[in-house]
Amino acid sequence: MLAEALERIGLYCTSCRQTDDRIVQYRLSCRPDETEGHHIISGSLECPNCGARYPIRNGVPRFIEGINSTEIQLNQYLDSHYGSTNAVYWNKITGTPRPGGPHLDAGCGVGRYTFESARHASLAVGVDANSSYLEAAAAIQRKGRANFRKKHRAMADREVESEFVPPENVIFVLADIHNPPFLMETFDSVSALNVIDSVAQPLLALGQMDAALKPGGRLLLSSPYTWTESISKGWLETPEQAPHAFVLDLLTGNALPWCGFRYRILSETSGIEWRLQAQDTMAYVYSVDLIEAEKI
Repeated sequence: MLAEALERIGLYCTSCRQTDDRIVQYRLSCRPDETEGHHIISGSLECPNCGARYPIRNGVPRFIEGINSTEIQLNQYLDSHYGSTNAVYWNKITGTPRPGGPHLDAGCGVGRYTFESARHASLAVGVDANSSYLEAAAAIQRKGRANFRKKHRAMADREVESEFVPPENVIFVLADIHNPPFLMETFDSVSALNVIDSVAQPLLALGQMDAALKPGGRLLLSSPYTWTESISKGWLETPEQAPHAFVLDLLTGNALPWCGFRYRILSETSGIEWRLQAQDTMAYVYSVDLIEAEKI
């Protein structure tokens, strides 16, 4: 984590945010223990109000315990994001125009789109609940390259080094998107790629993204809408309407107007292929819908 990037964006106490009736947010101060060049490797963030301390480990500030992936899962995701598997997908996504201010990448995974956004934004912040993914993303930023092991046939695998070179105006944060450590209306653009079908409360998550986005800002959503058993899909899917169509109505205020979403749809694309490569001869293929919208 670059100290300069942390200073520019500011992270705020999530404990005070949940308990203070006045919705006052307190900016955290950084206490580094170990550094590597300009990167903070370990230390803590401290709240001046309640005294809460949030650890920094392996270059990642941590507001939650987070989850961990197996080495196989991590390498599959690194391959899918930094390898050549999804070139068409990334060309479609990264071709989407964005404002030049700070950008929030919600559910950033191993950080590919966070880095891509940073090339157009003043600063990009990647948030995820997966500790393994974020540590890998932070390591890519420090090392300036992406390395992963690619499965070849059934048993053997090989080391792959991606030519991807990450920008430095990026910070990764382990946090709950339902309770993110940011001030309201901080970001000029927000993305959530293949996320809303993977969070416990999709509507609340969208609400928090909306709160973090400035009026006139851009929202970029993509999803294959492949719901897990632990997440209810009722709020996004009815017998009469597909989830993609419902999200369009939700953002424009035509569905659930009490949510307060007010967006102008700029573009939408259906059926973009996303591949999660298990090995050379096997892949999971998803059909992804993409929405770009402007907050009114």
